[in-house]
Amino acid sequence: MNFDQMPNSQFGVESASRTHVNQGLRSYMLRVYNYMAAGLALTGAVAYLVLSSSIMDYLVQSVLVERGDSVVEVLKPTLLGYAAIFAPLVMLLITSFRAHKMSAASVQLFYWAYTGVSGVGFGYLLWMYLSAGLHTPMSVATVFFITASSFLGLSIVGYTTKKDLSGMGRFLIMACIGLIVAGIVNMFMGSSLMAFGINVAAVLIFAGLTAYDTQQIKQQYYMLQSQEDASKSAVFGALKLYIDFMAMFQALLSLLSNRD
Repeated sequence: MNFDQMPNSQFGVESASRTHVNQGLRSYMLRVYNYMAAGLALTGAVAYLVLSSSIMDYLVQSVLVERGDSVVEVLKPTLLGYAAIFAPLVMLLITSFRAHKMSAASVQLFYWAYTGVSGVGFGYLLWMYLSAGLHTPMSVATVFFITASSFLGLSIVGYTTKKDLSGMGRFLIMACIGLIVAGIVNMFMGSSLMAFGINVAAVLIFAGLTAYDTQQIKQQYYMLQSQEDASKSAVFGALKLYIDFMAMFQALLSLLSNRD
């Protein structure tokens, strides 16, 4: 027996194993990002359809409001408009209780339904910005580019960093819950100062969550036990990153609007 060959042989097996894992991880992460990009494309397509059709007539209503000695016309969401705004949040809450029981096909169906419904609410949001002169199509595209660039950098940080971000992630998740509650309250209060604070906090929170979620998606890859698990995990990972991206995008749209 030639013992001199054993170390080289063992090293070759370990090297091949690491190469297989790295290739598998890259393929898995690419799958996640492809799902996310396709979800953003679907949201954009639905938003464009809402903006360019009569659907908006069912989402917005004109209301007369007394302000001092005068009466002004204010545009507010209809019941259907409120449904479009809150439907994605309700869908997430319902799905969170049965996510572990869903099949890979059901998870994909939910993802496409969620990103499509989100497009309706996002179309309403864009219409409000454009009709009020707070944004132009060019400025919206500029904010999208800023968001995409920031998201890419933060996701790379989350993928490459050796630091465990789980502690930061738990804090950010709790902050996100508080942010949602504050946003709902301010929908009825209408405080511009509170809205500014919420948007600043949203940018910071979801910037951190982008790095955290990317690291979590990477770590979950090593715990997958079947192709079914991989399929479900890739879609849920894409959903997390999609939410992070859209939250940052909408917060930046508000912060960078042309307000007087």
